[in-house]
Amino acid sequence: MTRKRTRESLEHILCEPCSACGGRGVLKTAETVCLEIFREIIRSVRLYKVKTLMVLASNSVVEMLLDEEANMLAELETFLGVQIKFRAEAQYNQEQYDVVLL
Repeated sequence: MTRKRTRESLEHILCEPCSACGGRGVLKTAETVCLEIFREIIRSVRLYKVKTLMVLASNSVVEMLLDEEANMLAELETFLGVQIKFRAEAQYNQEQYDVVLL
């Protein structure tokens, strides 16, 4: 015979979820976030027919977009016919980003 837990565990009572990872225990890499941003840009351009976008993201993600992913970014701008601007936000964690239509 086993006993059924009737209360929350001590971990749930004494701890709270991490604000950076949302309690998952892992963070997405900067490369993964870059790919998500590319998909969001494509989705936004197809839905709203805009010509200029602003991407707000953490410093590490913006650096990767402008350095390692620069070729892909240039191809994306040419393919979609849009101008993409970037701004690093100090308050954003590595997983946070916003694509703003201008």
